[in-house]
Formats: sequence, C-alpha cells, structure tokens
Amino acid sequence: MSGWWRGSRDEFLTESPDDIAGKLTTVATSDGWKIEPEQATEWKESISLLRTQAFDDPIGILREALRTEQLDCIDSVVLEYDFRRRGLRIDAVLLVGSHALVVEFKRSKLSAGDRDQVVNYCVNLCEFHQVTQDSINNKSGMVVPILVSREDRNQKLIHTDLSNCFQDWKAIPKQTVRCYGGDLRAALIGVAKQLVQTPSVSVDTWDKSPFSPSSTIIDAALSLYGNHDVSAIKEHANEMETINKCTNEIKAEIQSSRNNNGKSLIFMSGAPGAGKTLVGLDIAFSSEFREDAVFLTGNAPLVDVLKGSLKKSYRSMSGRKINQLTGYSKEGVKFVEKNTVFKIVKAHHFLKINKNKEQIESTDGDVLIIDEAQRTYKKGRIVIDHKLEDHEANLIVEQMEKRNNPVIVLLIGHNQHINRGERGAKAWLEAAEKYGWNISISDDTLNLSEFDAEREKWLNHRLRKKLTHGHLQDSIRYYRNKSVEKWAHHVLTDAPVMAKKEAEILNEKGHNIWITRNLGNARKWAKSQRLGEERAGLIASGKGVRLAAEGIFPSLKPNIANWMLSPMGDIRSSNMLETAQNQFQIQGLELDYTVVCWDADLRIENGKWSCYNISGGGWQNSKQESALVERKNGYRVLLTRARKGMVIFVPKGDLSKPLEDETRNPEYYDDIYNYLLSCGSISIDE
Repeated sequence: MSGWWRGSRDEFLTESPDDIAGKLTTVATSDGWKIEPEQATEWKESISLLRTQAFDDPIGILREALRTEQLDCIDSVVLEYDFRRRGLRIDAVLLVGSHALVVEFKRSKLSAGDRDQVVNYCVNLCEFHQVTQDSINNKSGMVVPILVSREDRNQKLIHTDLSNCFQDWKAIPKQTVRCYGGDLRAALIGVAKQLVQTPSVSVDTWDKSPFSPSSTIIDAALSLYGNHDVSAIKEHANEMETINKCTNEIKAEIQSSRNNNGKSLIFMSGAPGAGKTLVGLDIAFSSEFREDAVFLTGNAPLVDVLKGSLKKSYRSMSGRKINQLTGYSKEGVKFVEKNTVFKIVKAHHFLKINKNKEQIESTDGDVLIIDEAQRTYKKGRIVIDHKLEDHEANLIVEQMEKRNNPVIVLLIGHNQHINRGERGAKAWLEAAEKYGWNISISDDTLNLSEFDAEREKWLNHRLRKKLTHGHLQDSIRYYRNKSVEKWAHHVLTDAPVMAKKEAEILNEKGHNIWITRNLGNARKWAKSQRLGEERAGLIASGKGVRLAAEGIFPSLKPNIANWMLSPMGDIRSSNMLETAQNQFQIQGLELDYTVVCWDADLRIENGKWSCYNISGGGWQNSKQESALVERKNGYRVLLTRARKGMVIFVPKGDLSKPLEDETRNPEYYDDIYNYLLSCGSISIDE
C-alpha cells in the first residue's frame, strides 16, 4: 500500500477522525517516520474539518466538502499517498471514475511554489503511476491539481478549465484550482461538472499500482544524457568491445536467473575508470530491464553532477531542438531535468535503519544494480544516526528476497575503500551463502585482493556460476590514465623504483607527473594547460586540515555540480582554482587537469607511508592498518582524477625559526616531496 489511508467516499465520511488519524500514525510509524504530537493533532483536526468544515484541518475540510449529493461522483479517497523513494507525499487523492483529483493543503497564503508542488505531483502520477498512465492513454482520465489554504480567508476561489491543458501533459489543466478551506466544496463541484463520465477504478487497484518511469521520460533522459558533456569517456574500440561483451553477459545472466525463478548476485569488477558505472547505467536504462531495474550508488556527488549536467545540456538548445530530441517542450523538459534520475538512487536513502526495508521494497522492480558495492557497511555502523542491525549486504539481500525472482548486480571497484566501517566485497559472498543465493562471478574478480580469504572456497562453490567477461581491466578515461593508475599504485605501495619506471614511460610520451612546492606555480601551470571548456581544479585529502594555512579547505565541500560545470569566470567554478574538493566528493568524477594538494596526513617515515589525523592541537599517528589503507586509497582517488595532466603541490610547511607551528613541520613535507621526486615526479619550480 502506498496511501497511508484509503477507502470509499462513504467510509471516509463515516469513520471517526481519531480512527483515521490513528491509522495514519500507525502506517507512518511502521514506515520509519517519526510522528510529532503536532502532526497527529493536525491530522485529527484535518479529518474533522473535511467532515465538519471547521477550517482548521485538511481532513476535516475535505470531509465536510464531500458531504453533498453534488459530489456523489467521487468514488474513493486516498490520504497521504506516498511516492516512497521520491520523498514526496500527496495529502489527498480523490478518485472520480478514471480521474484523479490531487488535493494539497497549506496552512496559510498560497504561493507560486505551492502551485508548482501540486502540479509536480500530478506530473509524477502521469509519468510514473501505471493506472494513471493507462487512464490517460485511453483518453479518458484527467489529473487535476487543487490547492487549499486552511487559514487564508482572503484566498479567492479560482476555478480551472479542463479543456486548457499543458502541451506535454494533456490530462493536467494549466490552471491550478485554488481556494480557502470553506470554499473547497464549491471548488470540487466546479471540477466535477467538467469531468466526463468514465469507468471507475477501485481504490485498491489505484493505490497498489506499479510506480515506475514511463518509456517517454526514460527516452527523454537518454536523449539528454547523450547531449551532456560531463562524461569524457574515450571510446577506444578494443575497450568498448570488452565493455559490450561484459554488458551482454550480465544481461543474459539476469534474464536466465529470472526465467528460472532464481535469486542471484552477479559480480562485475573493474579497474578505476574501466567503465563499471557505464555498464550499470546501460543495464538500468536498457529496453530489457528499464521497467524493473534501479541503479543504487553511494556516489552522491556523481548524481548531483549528472543532474546539473542535464540542466546545462539543454539550456542552450532552442525549444524546437529540445522537442525534436526528447519529445517534450522547453517548459516540459524542466520536469525531465528534475526527475530523469528517478532510477538513480543515492545509497544513503536505503540506510535509514527504520526505512531500510520499505525503501528496498519500493524499488521499481526486481533488479537492483549497486555501484561501488564493495563499500557495503558493517553491522553496527552508524548510518544517519542509527546503528545497522546487521551487515548492510545481509539487510539488502534479506529484503530483496521478498521480490519476484530478485537479482542484484554488484559493481566492484578494487583498492577503493575510503570510508571507515566498510565491510568490503566479501560481505556479498557471505550474504549469498547465508540466504542461499546463486552467484555469478569471474575468476578475474575472485583473483582481486579483496577476495584473498574466500578465493579457494568459492572457486568451485556449489552456488557459483563462472562468468567469462565479468572484469574490466583497462581504463577508458583517457589513453594516459592506465599508466598513471599504475604509477599511483607503486607510489602508494612503497615501491619508488617501480613508480619511477612507470613515470619514465609516461615522460617519454610527454605525459609528465609534475610536482611543486609553490601553490601559485601550480595554479599558473593548470591555467596555462587548460583550453576552451576543459576543466581544472584543486583536490585534496579530506583529512588534510593543515592545508588551511595555504588557503585550502578540503572539508568545505563546495557544491559539486556548480564546481564541475560552471564556466571560467564564475567564482563557483573549479576552473577558478580557489576552492578544493576532497576524495569523497570527486570520486567517480574527472577533470582534465588537477592540482593535487598533499598534506602531512599521509607522510613518509623511514621509507614507509604513515597515516595521521589532527586531534586536539596536533597530529596523532593512526596506527590501525585499516586507517592507513583507507588513507592511501583516498590519495589513490586524488592521483587518478586527471584525464590529461596533474601537478602535485607539497607545501613547504612552517619556515619560521624557531618553529612555531609543529603541525606544519617542514620535515614532514620535505620527506613527502623527496619521496615523490624519487618516484619520477618532475619539478616545475626550476
């Protein structure tokens, strides 16, 4: 059930306000919502108002309004219709035959934003609600937005003309009905008189309707994605052929599992930049699975940048071009911009302890694609103020078991752990064994270091099916990046000799790894390299807090979409080289040229890397091996964000004598700088 209360018109008019409010509270609580006493009181008052027209409360207003023979045409009522993953709830939906009247209550004066909100609800129903779509396709159903102010007695009654509808949504009238609560009956009668008689839809059928994107909005999304410029994937023929083989094999595995009533985990792994996310999105938006698949990502900044890039992609288009490209008008495509990432969900939406089950159960279908799946959290991890009751992988598998022939596709990146409390990719193998799910995984994936302890056990496990193309080895970011990734690996695994050899190969091709002790020189270098719409930016470790002395604040986290997409001259733009993003914000994204700012949180001691955190007024050594691994992986992310060129900035530290700032001891930075020189970096200061 999506509506927190539903029933016939007669049931709504006869059931007591306390009983209805109690049911609303019960459903809300079971869904993990914290209901304040004021909300429960407001529901009771609203029900009374709908019934007695006391005008304090939406349900009471609606109830009283419906007490007239002139509105006998209203078949049923749905209260608090929950869009689930969309984070939206409609106050009330009145079903009249095949028509839906969408009623939203506001306490005071009605605003333009309120009108946009209720119209957006209507569009969501048209685009995502299957029963509504069927009614519209039969050229019978209307979806009418109605706004009600409970307190503004000066609000005039504004009727609508149901024959004057939006170009893109011909079932939604352009004019939103608006009224004061005392005029709601008259407002509803004005709408009802214009509705043509249509076959009734049962309230249960309407409320339980599948809720997934229509093909038109997905087509529009794909068209817009095809025209944004945030992705700089270079389509090398060999790499793309490998990606296509991998994608096709995974699709075949999904189909096979579903055809055989199975429950399957499908692993797909890859090097940084190898195209894992591309494969996942391809599957999520594919014609075979787009009605059933949801793409879940822990990379919230990536979602924000994708949204921003969609805006940017069509703002410069003419209305005619947009219409030809997407089938929507220039005004209509604004809705696509806001809602086209419906199938791309930020992972933390699944992690609220009281919402976990409901969020998973409300996915579009039975195929869940999890990007960066190795980041699954451990039992007891604090997630949005609550401890996980079990390992995250177990929670997800347990809930997905309730779906029809469920499949989870796991996109695994290696050497990418940058958060505390991550369980790692092995958690999914444990979950498969615990719940008896089949797994499809390649030997190459099992050979990753993440699976060292489980490899022998799973090579010939009874639940395992062997994949042929389940691992992507080569980066498709840019032709130089594969070598840069190798160089970064050697740098961070205490292998300067190997790193220098890799740097020499890069240098022979003109792709030097540059280094500087002067931030001004780094900025000058980046600006001199960037041309046209190429992007440059400052990036740094989130724990590099002493970079503040250089005017760099990695924990500030400026808006990532503006930072990645705003042009030169806009102070929010990365190209201004004024604000820095950290590894958590920039992971999964790329720039053409980067300035990697290195602080003493990861430093060289006796030829080995050590991890430090600021505690109180000074650095404290973090001696846990897991902390060092996470810190190295954070810097690995930073060192592999540039498509075309990178300069590493290592501060000189506090040069005052005697030393005033122990946290910026020049020895820390000198050791880092000299080590990076031994790894083949070339100074731009000479």
